[in-house]
Amino acid sequence: ILDQVRTMRAVAGTAAKVRLDRLGFDSPYPRAARDLRNGGLFGGAWLAAAIGYAGLAGVDEAVVAVGPGPAADWVARELGGLAGCAIHAVRTDGPPPPPVFAYATARPGQAKPDLWLVNLTDDAQAVAVAEIEAGQVTLNRLNTATLAATVQPETQTVPAGGTMTVRLLPYEVCRMAVAQ
Repeated sequence: ILDQVRTMRAVAGTAAKVRLDRLGFDSPYPRAARDLRNGGLFGGAWLAAAIGYAGLAGVDEAVVAVGPGPAADWVARELGGLAGCAIHAVRTDGPPPPPVFAYATARPGQAKPDLWLVNLTDDAQAVAVAEIEAGQVTLNRLNTATLAATVQPETQTVPAGGTMTVRLLPYEVCRMAVAQ
């Protein structure tokens, strides 16, 4: 998405509006059933990453066609409320492409942005999150344990030094909110 939007902006200029239409898995041609990835964790992780990449690219509007299903519905609710808000790139270490995509979102008036961690693999991943103020963080996690239930906030304490490890299950989406 990043390269395509950069190319469009280079050709059309910054005044042009960029809209992505029908981000999803389903074919534009008639099929007997919807793509099975729509309703599972893969669909939720894919949607969270696609929205993050679109925001970082400066897309003005995106039409999403993933779901229905608990994972995609949760991601759409959480990120849909951020329309028009800033999305910030987060530096990640390691060889590209990283197995976990990370970005930060900030609502107007929000002192500290939320950090989004998206496991793009079918393997568990451990992520060291650094440069966090010592104190309380709330993790809202969408994974195999929460898929059939309501996502419940989980509070953890960041030690002095501001580094914590977050272990993500396959295709997990995690929103980390630092206490304001």
